[in-house]
Amino acid sequence: HYIDVFRKASKDPRVQKQMEAKGTDIVFMAGAEYGRFMDQNFARLKKLAIDIGMYKGK
Repeated sequence: HYIDVFRKASKDPRVQKQMEAKGTDIVFMAGAEYGRFMDQNFARLKKLAIDIGMYKGK
């Protein structure tokens, strides 16, 4: 249910206009595609946090 709601919202011109005004891009992803994105993004941001000393990491 929520996937359909977010998919619909991401295509709504009013939502797109509001997000654009805030400098935010809308890229709808669901399921495995979203999971891969989160895995890749988390790894990248964790490395950055360690590199700049925000996170000691393991």
